[in-house]
Amino acid sequence: MSSRSRPWSILTVTFLLAAGFVSGASPASIVSDEEIRQYLTALQHLPENELPRAELEIDPGARSPWRISRDEAVEDAERFFQLLQHGWCGYEYFRAGVGKEADAVDPFAKAQQAVLARLKEKGRWSPGALADLIHSKLAFVSDCHLKLCKKTFCRRHEFWFDPHLEVQEESGEYRFTLDDASHLLLKVDGASPAPHLFPSVNAAGEAIHLLGVLSPGEPEPLVVTVRRAGDEVRLRRPLARSDFRRRVRFAEERIGGIPVVRIRAFADHYGRELEAIVDRAESYRGEPYVILDIRGNGGGNTRWPRQWIYSFTGHSPSLKQALTELVSRTSMTGRANLFALMLESYREQERPPVQADFDRFQAEAARFDDPGAKPYWSHVAIPHIDPIPNETTLIVIQDGRVASAGEGVVSFLMNQVENVVFVGENTMGALTFGQLSAHRLPHSNLLAYLPIKLNVPLDMEIREARGFAPDYWVPAQQALNHAVAAARAGTIPSQVPLPAGYFDVAFVPERPLPSWYPGKRDLVLGAVFLVAGVVFGVVNRNRDCTNFLIAGAVALAIGAGYVFFTSSAGYLLGAVGLSYLFIGFAKRPKKG
Repeated sequence: MSSRSRPWSILTVTFLLAAGFVSGASPASIVSDEEIRQYLTALQHLPENELPRAELEIDPGARSPWRISRDEAVEDAERFFQLLQHGWCGYEYFRAGVGKEADAVDPFAKAQQAVLARLKEKGRWSPGALADLIHSKLAFVSDCHLKLCKKTFCRRHEFWFDPHLEVQEESGEYRFTLDDASHLLLKVDGASPAPHLFPSVNAAGEAIHLLGVLSPGEPEPLVVTVRRAGDEVRLRRPLARSDFRRRVRFAEERIGGIPVVRIRAFADHYGRELEAIVDRAESYRGEPYVILDIRGNGGGNTRWPRQWIYSFTGHSPSLKQALTELVSRTSMTGRANLFALMLESYREQERPPVQADFDRFQAEAARFDDPGAKPYWSHVAIPHIDPIPNETTLIVIQDGRVASAGEGVVSFLMNQVENVVFVGENTMGALTFGQLSAHRLPHSNLLAYLPIKLNVPLDMEIREARGFAPDYWVPAQQALNHAVAAARAGTIPSQVPLPAGYFDVAFVPERPLPSWYPGKRDLVLGAVFLVAGVVFGVVNRNRDCTNFLIAGAVALAIGAGYVFFTSSAGYLLGAVGLSYLFIGFAKRPKKG
């Protein structure tokens, strides 16, 4: 049955939610299970005329060619839009729109026509240019899991803040000190400053506010109107963002007397390390404080955060989401494809469970070879949420790279486990669409990742690309240190009496890596560049200046490209290039 024929509309739910927010009632208190089910039912499109499995199955090791013809690019574009309709859980969500009735013009049909028209303008296309074109025409889609090549269809709202101002609240007024003078904050961008004030804690652990915005791109400086020494003054305040770089993936230590558990991934690939951390979680029961640092956790399997919380509290949490999954030949073959890709990268001893999942989804897809088998959506599962008692003050450190199953931690804990405080920045917002499948376009071999499961929060607040907000907004690089300081200062209080001497130990702050610090990929590239440079120098040591001048210019140009586009390893290649230029000029024949 078409979603257009269903009496329930997205507009109805949106109206109910708006009424709840205006009246001051919480969304969870006005949205019933039946309303959530009807909302999801309206989004359950059913694909028709799916491709046969033979065309949907992929070669995990296939590589993209340099160029494809116009006709091949057209076929690939048509295939991508077909995959969206047949194997993506968000198709109806964005086709019908959010908070409005379905438009007469299908936005996906319009986008496809625009892509095909553009493709006819050139005889040959690179796979990357094809992906860029499709991405540009689907700007109305915001799904942080949907991906084509390296293009994610999501513009995350990042936390931008003024790094030089600490705003203090005094008797309902907001003040800050700048140039040794007190400033009374009156307006921001000509309006009330309230939307731009984010509760935070500073390095001393004191409660403050930061001035900032959430924005998908670099915002314009804020125009701040203040009263200073009796005069009304306007200031332009540029904003910055934080960039946290991780040192280790898993670690447990004490900082300032507080246990800190670092978990940067929940992928089954790290099962051995995760099992050890889960087993030790029970030992933290009864502690006054525990810090769970999940900055940079891009996700994996939600069973790991669920098990950690169970070990820590003795209770198993529930995701506060209603779930329903698209089951079609396309989606199930895509799931099998995903596990086929994983088998390519896993070590031999890690393959058995992945092979089992691959076999299971292949069998699921094979069921649709029966002409009578039709696509369907799984039953809408709505969990029952019970509060989980917890006396230990659990402080969760989060940032904008926390996504998917990483955000599952926050969903499990927020408004479910007692006595939890969140510090840092808003998470990525890869929440509404999940459970990835994988496909390849037939000629370009571009990989497309499509989520197949709709996840709607029980409060009906869609947080895609915005994520979960913290209680205290602290730039990611400083979040752990400020949280420890806030606990030691009593700004974040303990619910149990502190043992004698609990905070008598010295507080040695974490030293975050600088933003330019190279990652593992950069280090490998740098090593390759360095070794290649040494080999080239040895081979050409007795030759004239020409080889060194040419190699130096080429290395410098490529290094600059790496720095600009992708990798800090380009700095090392640029240094090699400068060295060659110096050697080349030194080798030039002397005049006379």
